Amino acid sequence: MFIGEVGQDTREEVDILQKGANYGWRLVEGNHCHNPATGCSFTGTTAPITEYHHSEGVSVLGGYVYNGKDVPSLKNKYLFGDWTGPVWYLQKAGSKWA
Repeated sequence: MFIGEVGQDTREEVDILQKGANYGWRLVEGNHCHNPATGCSFTGTTAPITEYHHSEGVSVLGGYVYNGKDVPSLKNKYLFGDWTGPVWYLQKAGSKWA
């Protein structure tokens, strides 16, 4: 399951739900320290599969993996967007999403 996680101050992120995972909420924002602003520890946290800065959007909206037939180039890609309008996709590249 994908999680579109609205950030605290400057970043939005997408995570993959994993039982017992610690996504670092409150301590980190995406792959960046949040509280404290520097010098935080990422030990034991699960990184998002992607993140973006508020210069690109302000509120991530969850999406879905396209499995339709009308747009073959989008097949098996995770489509998601931001409240301000941008739409992106991620596709599986080995064990990662790019």
